[in-house]
Amino acid sequence: MRKYTNFIAGNKYDLMIYGSDNGLEASLLLPQNEINYCMIICHPNSSDGGTMNNKVVTTVMRTCQKLNVATLRFNFRSAGKSRGEYDFGKGEQDDLIAIINWVKNNLPNNKILLSGFSFGSFVSYSVASKSPIEGLITIAPAVCMWDYSIIDEPSCPWIVIHGTEDELVSVKEVGIWVQSLLSEPDFIIVPEASHFFHGKLIGLQDIVTKFLKSILK
Repeated sequence: MRKYTNFIAGNKYDLMIYGSDNGLEASLLLPQNEINYCMIICHPNSSDGGTMNNKVVTTVMRTCQKLNVATLRFNFRSAGKSRGEYDFGKGEQDDLIAIINWVKNNLPNNKILLSGFSFGSFVSYSVASKSPIEGLITIAPAVCMWDYSIIDEPSCPWIVIHGTEDELVSVKEVGIWVQSLLSEPDFIIVPEASHFFHGKLIGLQDIVTKFLKSILK
């Protein structure tokens, strides 16, 4: 795995990260006053056109930037310039593990946070119990499309965010899943929010900010 050195605070770096079977396109953003946390953000389903430039993903990125948390967005295999073929969530977990290992090797002083939107929430949730993660954000988890029940629950602080008007995954289904968990995460329901949080991104930013401040304090 290629080693990167001499990252400079306040800069953005476009990267190709290797470690799974594929080269993964990634974007690292370091805040001016970094506090040694890095948020890895997972995008929605690439088979439906999801990429790291999705507006929910970039909203989480900007929220982290305001709190001086580094962010690493990346494209799963088959998305953007990332190589490889779509693998229905399995290979994408390998992609995320490769990204986590890259952060451990290249930003060794940074504690790792994870977040994922829709399909990305399934991948991040799947991997969270396998790595030392300081916090997990799952936004609009697609519990009716992917089997979340077979995954070990994470032990880190964790929040689930979902909209009442989600047209793809009903808030009722998400609520049933949350209640089935041994350790229920904080479940925040956003009134009138659709799956993609159209017109509700500021409210989403406020929720993410509050959660992160509870970890960073």
